[in-house]
Amino acid sequence: MENELEELEDRHRNLAQSYTDLDSTAAKLKQEVKQLRNELETVHGSREGSMNDELTPQSHNFYDPFPSDGVFGSGTGLGF
Repeated sequence: MENELEELEDRHRNLAQSYTDLDSTAAKLKQEVKQLRNELETVHGSREGSMNDELTPQSHNFYDPFPSDGVFGSGTGLGF
């Protein structure tokens, strides 16, 4: 039984570390998505400013893989 307990504790530590790693990766990706969206908005803004008034700029609806009210929440915790 002691061996089984030790194995389960090792598995728990490994899972906890995996969770921490995934949580960190999700936070980094969320920040990168935010930065890229800001850059894209800047590019679209400068491009739309140079367009003729009679042209209607297309609206851009982007899929948000990290919605603030979704699985990932407003923090970095992953929902399992």
